[in-house]
Amino acid sequence: MSRKLLAFLLSELETIRVICQRCKGIAEMPVAEIAECYKTADTPPKCPFCDHVFVGVYAMHKGNKLVKLAEAIIELRDLKDGIEIEFVLPDASSITS
Repeated sequence: MSRKLLAFLLSELETIRVICQRCKGIAEMPVAEIAECYKTADTPPKCPFCDHVFVGVYAMHKGNKLVKLAEAIIELRDLKDGIEIEFVLPDASSITS
């Protein structure tokens, strides 16, 4: 059996989308802006639509997970080791139950 796959390079990842599970509002932010915007914030990020606080994203003792993700993406994209990182997802239309 063959499967279609969706693949994209880490270098193509430019935007992170956060979906509020309370109001279903969707906020998008460029990766570089996340790292800068939340790096100095001392409170958890919250939904721009309903003000629901994303407590799980921010742990006082471990910092902001969105910032860590953005910084990791930026650092991995900037690697000069002659490699590129690719994410591969199964194409939902090719998955059979």
